Amino acid sequence: MYRETIRQSIAEIVEPLLQMQGFELVELQLQQRKGQWLVRVFADAEGGISLEDCQRLSRDIGQAFDGRRSSCYFLCAGGLIARVG
Repeated sequence: MYRETIRQSIAEIVEPLLQMQGFELVELQLQQRKGQWLVRVFADAEGGISLEDCQRLSRDIGQAFDGRRSSCYFLCAGGLIARVG
């Protein structure tokens, strides 16, 4: 239940950022590591996501998480990975 509450809180931050730029949240994964949450965000868009899209979304999500005690990995369709935080 606690994990789902955290997941929902993160989705409320991430999903609008993605939607504003024409992307959709495909999956959100949480894993606890060394007392912190590791967050993996999977996103996609009609026509796919470019490396530049991935970089921009990673930066935007990073800014949204700024000051929070978590690490976030943003995974775009096609296996592009960017570490945030």
